Amino acid sequence: LSTHARSDLAYLATAINHGVNGFITGEKAILKRARELQQKFSLDVIGTTEFSSFVLPNEQVSQADVRAGVCGDNLSISEMAEENRLVIGEFLQGSDVPEPVRNEALAPGVSGSLRRRIQVSASASGVPVGFASWDAPHGVRDHIRVYVFVDEDHPDARAVATHLYGEVLRGIATSGPKLLTLGTPEGHAQARAAAIDIGFGSVTIDGDNTLHKVSIGGVVTDANWLEISARLKKLSGLSFEDNMPTFIGPETKIVLRNSGGETIGLGVVEAERLLGSVLFLLPMRDGMLVPIRGQYAEQLFSGAPQLSLLPRRQASLFSDRVYFRAPTRSASFSVGRPLVFYESLGAGGRGCAFTMATVRSNRLVWAETLSERLLTKGVLERETIVQMSKDGLVSLLHFDSVVPFRRPVALDRL
Repeated sequence: LSTHARSDLAYLATAINHGVNGFITGEKAILKRARELQQKFSLDVIGTTEFSSFVLPNEQVSQADVRAGVCGDNLSISEMAEENRLVIGEFLQGSDVPEPVRNEALAPGVSGSLRRRIQVSASASGVPVGFASWDAPHGVRDHIRVYVFVDEDHPDARAVATHLYGEVLRGIATSGPKLLTLGTPEGHAQARAAAIDIGFGSVTIDGDNTLHKVSIGGVVTDANWLEISARLKKLSGLSFEDNMPTFIGPETKIVLRNSGGETIGLGVVEAERLLGSVLFLLPMRDGMLVPIRGQYAEQLFSGAPQLSLLPRRQASLFSDRVYFRAPTRSASFSVGRPLVFYESLGAGGRGCAFTMATVRSNRLVWAETLSERLLTKGVLERETIVQMSKDGLVSLLHFDSVVPFRRPVALDRL
């Protein structure tokens, strides 16, 4: 070995000996063995180029994205600007948020690691109705503290809280497994109930009923199964079985083992809800490519690259949404099947796959008698749904676990 190689090994041994979490290097020989070092010594080896991308500031969306509220009032959603700190501070104070919590939630973070701060306001009056704040995710921060507050008396409070949690999960979906701790105090019933809906669980410590959630982020495959398992164990004490199970349907068990050796089996769909945003791409699990026109993609999925001149539909406020289609081949869309949404080229569409989700339920329904709540979770008018029906019936796909692609996949690559 060269003197340089011996020096590198001495640094590695020192890092392992002292239980260091990460090792930053440009040496290709070490980077090639990153997975083995992580599995054997719980040491995350990170390339210098990769590390620099972790600490770059997040893209901030200064322009407001206006959504139609479920109860009629349009909602303006945007990054919180510093000039709005006083207004949001007064909103939090009026919501009985303790001063230390207010100060932390409103903190901008530090240069290169800015906190994400999202505000929701009634677009007509500008009055705040919701606020979320969380640490900027990057590859060397495993624990993220999340704050979500809503006007508990607002008729859209639950939907606003759900949307804000969706913003949090979308923001960390590409940065690896994270442990989320909810800093929203008890007494904020709507915000905490929405958290439980998306997989936060209660852990009582010294009388404090704190909510936590593990979010894997992205896709788990046979290639990264052991790596994700090792990172989960380090993060939460939970790990997977050694071998990834073969998919036999939505009842396929994802078995988790705690530090005491006890095991619990979760159906794959339930595991994706509790550990989301995530997709378990198990052997023999196939999916469906679903076309959607650009005008509807913009309405159904938040985070579309082009903001609309008109308010988006209410659907993107929900964690679960519906997609209507003609009833032919409806049986192909079985519960638990992954969907990849493809924005078609027509009418200025991008011609790319841009997000994925999982089928929660699939059934034929009467187009004429659809409930207003179901229509709210989709983006088609009743008249359009009636036109696509056959003998009065239309296929209703109810889906959730939406995971946006980091980069859309263009038609030529598809």
